[in-house]
Amino acid sequence: MTDEELFPHTGFPIRLEYDEHAEHKICWFQCERHLEIHITRYKLKEKDITIYRYGQQNETSFVDKPARKSAKPAKRKPVRRLSGKKTNKSKGGTAEATDQPKKRGRPRKVKDS
Repeated sequence: MTDEELFPHTGFPIRLEYDEHAEHKICWFQCERHLEIHITRYKLKEKDITIYRYGQQNETSFVDKPARKSAKPAKRKPVRRLSGKKTNKSKGGTAEATDQPKKRGRPRKVKDS
C-alpha cells in the first residue's frame, strides 16, 4: 500500500494496527505521545501491534513506555458521624436526647425587650 492509502488523514502521521477481540483495529495519531498513551491505556503488547510512520518502512518496534510512577498508599477518608452528639436515653424526650447534630459556632446574643 502507498503512504496515501495508509495515511488518509494528513495531520496524523502515525498509524497503529492491532487485533482486539477478533476485531482488527486501526488508529492514527498526531504525535508519539498520543501513541504512547493509547498503548499504555489499553495494555498492548509489542508482539500484537504494528506501527507505521508516514514516509518510513513498516515498523514493528514498540514505543518506549513512560516510567511507572511509584505507588503511594491510599489516603483514608475521615469517618463522618451521623450525629454530633450521643443520645442520652435516660432523659426521655428532652432536646438533648434527639439525634440532631450539635450546633457549632459562637452563641448568639439574645436581645432584651
